[in-house]
Amino acid sequence: MYLGRKSLSGLRDFMNGYIIACANHNIGACHGIPEDFHDWAAYRTRRGESTAGWCHMITEVAGSDELAFDRFFKLLDEHASRRPTVFARFRNSTEQYSSWTDGQEARTFQYPTSIALVTYTDDPGFFALSEVEGQSFPSRNFFHSLDWFEARAGDLEIVDPEVFGRIKSESAQ
Repeated sequence: MYLGRKSLSGLRDFMNGYIIACANHNIGACHGIPEDFHDWAAYRTRRGESTAGWCHMITEVAGSDELAFDRFFKLLDEHASRRPTVFARFRNSTEQYSSWTDGQEARTFQYPTSIALVTYTDDPGFFALSEVEGQSFPSRNFFHSLDWFEARAGDLEIVDPEVFGRIKSESAQ
């Protein structure tokens, strides 16, 4: 009724308008899709990264805006019911990163001291999730290769050698 036709881009535009209206009217309980859905869409559409945005990635793979509409809801359901498989842990990192605050100040932060490397399906890539309460992994948590972790100071513990081997071979391609 609100979209006029079955269209993923129409749904995205409607959701964006809803969120903007909520913000403009100080309504705090308005939520869009889960924050990490861009990364989930990249993972499930076999993309190396998510900068194209969930709508574009899903539409490109589905072949049409109408077919993408149905695929979006399947991916959203998968996201809600997914179960992680931890295949490795990265611990004791001494690495730091910088981030800008709202006041436009650069601040330095420590990476979490324990990071779980997680897969949900056999799609290429994996997610890096903090295992320490109060410590988060900075912005990007979807990775297509292990290079970033293998180049850092810290301990890499392999939990599931079979999945680790698959991810390692995908990283080499």
